[in-house]
Amino acid sequence: MKLRFSKEVLAHATSVTQGVANPQSSLPILGNILVSAESDGQVTFEASDMESCVRCNVQGEVLAPGSITVPAKKFHAIVSGLPDGMVDLDFSQAVAGITCQGKTYSLTTQSAEDFPSWPDLQAGTTLELEQAVLNRILSHVLFAVPQRDPRKVLLGVLFDIKDNELICVATDGKKLGLSRCDLPEVQGIQPAQAIIPGRILHEVQRNLKGEGTVKLLIGERQIAFDLGNIIYLSNRIDGVFPNYEMVIPQDFTREIPLKRADFLGEIHRAALISEERNNSIIMQFKPGRIEFSSRTYEVGSFHGSLEIEYDGDPFDIAFNHVYLTEAFRVIEGEQVVMKVKQNTSPVVFITPDHEKSLFLVMPIKLTDIADFQPE
Repeated sequence: MKLRFSKEVLAHATSVTQGVANPQSSLPILGNILVSAESDGQVTFEASDMESCVRCNVQGEVLAPGSITVPAKKFHAIVSGLPDGMVDLDFSQAVAGITCQGKTYSLTTQSAEDFPSWPDLQAGTTLELEQAVLNRILSHVLFAVPQRDPRKVLLGVLFDIKDNELICVATDGKKLGLSRCDLPEVQGIQPAQAIIPGRILHEVQRNLKGEGTVKLLIGERQIAFDLGNIIYLSNRIDGVFPNYEMVIPQDFTREIPLKRADFLGEIHRAALISEERNNSIIMQFKPGRIEFSSRTYEVGSFHGSLEIEYDGDPFDIAFNHVYLTEAFRVIEGEQVVMKVKQNTSPVVFITPDHEKSLFLVMPIKLTDIADFQPE
């Protein structure tokens, strides 16, 4: 097999696929990208980790068709480092030849026969939405997916489709992100739910654009995101996702407007002296201001205040500053509304710029902070 690409096209294809390949797998072939070329000029790049897979179709000059696999990470690193111009690939020998403007690499290959076949997905529910909308949704929920958790269902995002609306939810039990959008049309079964692994959603988001649409296909065991020239397919996570509607309070005793940047800045200052056991910072809300405090006995303490528009009764509340910061990093817009039921109930943050999203953070019980002395 012999191929010719522009460096830009080849770098795009290897970037898309190398993110799914798994060099640490006990099956060495899963650390490779499958490259397949037809005589019509279409070249397919695929990667799989047995749980999910990706296919990227690009146009190139096919001098001799065929298929082969090459190490994903190393191939992408080589291509990314080449100068701009045309890249020639020669897979006709036992090693792959990569040549561009006098720079030549050789790379080991493996037979395409051992590469996993592309799964056959039978979709029961199909929907389509703008790529920009899905990008916004994923930005507002993926922050709440934990890196690791024994509860496998929490390692994904719940896609809940009902009444021609998509609701996406993620939580680690301490924080929660929810975002929704209206759907112009849903084909097939509705209502429908699927828990989609956070890892593949990060890959999908990485390749979403500001224009165009994405088609979501939900099967009994698998799901797929079709972006046109890129298709991601993944196993669904089995299990029952927590009832998010029961977690989110439906009524509140206080709704407090905040300026996002000012509030986040004060959190960062308090976090510098926060004790490490539960990363606690204490906020005392009083008419016209919030008083922040934190303490580490071995280091020192912090006290600061922030002027706000609040004329209600005083109350005290404490948070883990890590969870607050993670939520506020993805909240868009400068105006945020903090909704509080009581200081031990989940606190909801919303922004007028994106009314279809909410961000929930669990407070810390003040009784768990031994040195808290309300004024």
